[in-house]
Amino acid sequence: FVNYKGRPWMKGLLENQPLFLSIFISVIMVGICAWGAIPWLNEILNLVVVPQALRVHVMITLLLSLIGSFIWDRLVLMIFAPEIFKCYAEQAK
Repeated sequence: FVNYKGRPWMKGLLENQPLFLSIFISVIMVGICAWGAIPWLNEILNLVVVPQALRVHVMITLLLSLIGSFIWDRLVLMIFAPEIFKCYAEQAK
């Protein structure tokens, strides 16, 4: 997700349907496995259901890691490659 630079050099994330769907499905599957919504899947993957008190913490940590890595990537880009960051900012408009 962070290594995919998108526009103007590649398709945007929403335009690259296979990449978008794989990220979306991965996040959903982590949630399903953490909540133990499909017990036979957890059994096949040899996963233990995450305790109730830890489930929300795991999902929040996953989302913060995903968002934090994206923000860090853009911050480093802004500091070390301002002309490329400017291209991103113009494409976002």
